[in-house]
Amino acid sequence: SKKRFDEDEVFKAEARKEVVELQSGNPDSLKAWNVLCDCSRKEFQVIYNILDVKLGERGESFYNPYLPAVIEHLKEKQLAVEDDGAMCVFLEGFLNREGKPQPLLVQKSDGGFMYATTDLAAIRYRIGEDKATRVLYVTDIG
Repeated sequence: SKKRFDEDEVFKAEARKEVVELQSGNPDSLKAWNVLCDCSRKEFQVIYNILDVKLGERGESFYNPYLPAVIEHLKEKQLAVEDDGAMCVFLEGFLNREGKPQPLLVQKSDGGFMYATTDLAAIRYRIGEDKATRVLYVTDIG
């Protein structure tokens, strides 16, 4: 699907629209997503059993209900600003290739949220609800 996303503009537009539907709680989108997740869980469990790993799952979509509050919090703190219809955070010291401030996009102009927004919602939840005192994040370059 990544190859098709990169090569097919119609597919790309439909995929982006579907993400917004999923994040908005569309029942049909949620049903399809849950079918995919159940298939993945089944296969992951085979590996977890071999490794004797026990996980308490809280997938990315768990945080969807908390995403609007992240945007509101960033606005209240005057950290998020609208730029070309999207909500962005401009962090000091982060510049693009032209030397201009590099935005951290937290909500697209179509209403969709970004991975960064989900990460912020997860951090807020883990600190506020789980009462985490230490949170480690490991990321890749992509």
